[in-house]
Amino acid sequence: MLHRAIALVFLFCGCNDASFHQNRNLIKGAEFGSKTTTDLSSQIDSDETISDPSKAIPVGSLETNNKNTGSDAESDGVAISPQHVTGSYLHCAYILPATHDTSASTVACRIDDAEGARILPSSIAKKVTYSYQTPASVTTNVSMRQPAETDALYDVFFTVKDVSKAAADLSTSKLRVTAVLEETTSGAGTVTLSGPIAELAVAVEAPVTEWTKLCSGTVCEFRDNVLGLFWSPSNTTKILWSEAEQRCASYSSPLSPNKWRQPTVAELILANDHHMLTSTETQSMGIMDWSYWSRELDPNYVPGETWYYSIYFVASPGPSVGHAGDNFTLYSLCVRE
Repeated sequence: MLHRAIALVFLFCGCNDASFHQNRNLIKGAEFGSKTTTDLSSQIDSDETISDPSKAIPVGSLETNNKNTGSDAESDGVAISPQHVTGSYLHCAYILPATHDTSASTVACRIDDAEGARILPSSIAKKVTYSYQTPASVTTNVSMRQPAETDALYDVFFTVKDVSKAAADLSTSKLRVTAVLEETTSGAGTVTLSGPIAELAVAVEAPVTEWTKLCSGTVCEFRDNVLGLFWSPSNTTKILWSEAEQRCASYSSPLSPNKWRQPTVAELILANDHHMLTSTETQSMGIMDWSYWSRELDPNYVPGETWYYSIYFVASPGPSVGHAGDNFTLYSLCVRE
């Protein structure tokens, strides 16, 4: 069950340690709850990345349970969130923090009851449309995706990219998310729940089962039920970063062909924190006792040379963040959304 709690933000840095540069730093943020609301008069139906420097405030929307009811939102009221008509709260969680060269953070949102338990959109409204507004910035990119799995923990994920980690963190905190509930089962017509991420943020919920193994024949994928990400099995031979990049770009499985990439530092760390090494569902991933490549370049580690961030998985007290040059050979995992 979700409770109003401390949101977690990860920062990564390092210190000299032979060929691998290792450190991990965890910072706790402030406690928030949803208080405000707004009505977005302009929306576009798209789950693609929105990037239009000509617009001072880019806007995007994404629907769940897409049944167009023809309800006229302008004639319906806008309810404060939280409010008593539906007993619903719009909650979001910081799923992935912005890191080094990716400069992107991910938040996930859903509708909860007053106790913090998830409410399925289909149980309270015939149609629910999620949308967002970004701060007035020409550098901010926002993409939205809705999980295809009916048992996902969240209704929608927002990934916010900017020119730097600090800019992405700031843009994410100011991102305004809105859920419009049309033809609510309570008879309230259209209800709007809305607020900036900084006021909607609660702790990430820990699922009953953190991992799910999904197989087609002998080929399996492994879903992190917190992040909503799917992982490949490990390869069994250490390879160069360029080979790991090619492996993931060309990786395919019967469940999801041609949608794979190398993971970020944060994705690798959080997968470790979600007990990837010890879960009974992930034992056949074949995680090796050695470091793994991330997709993230560190251009400042050794000036004039190419070094990438790497992860050495440790069940307790947690993984080590390291560095490896492009002539190193490490193991590889691939991930997809």
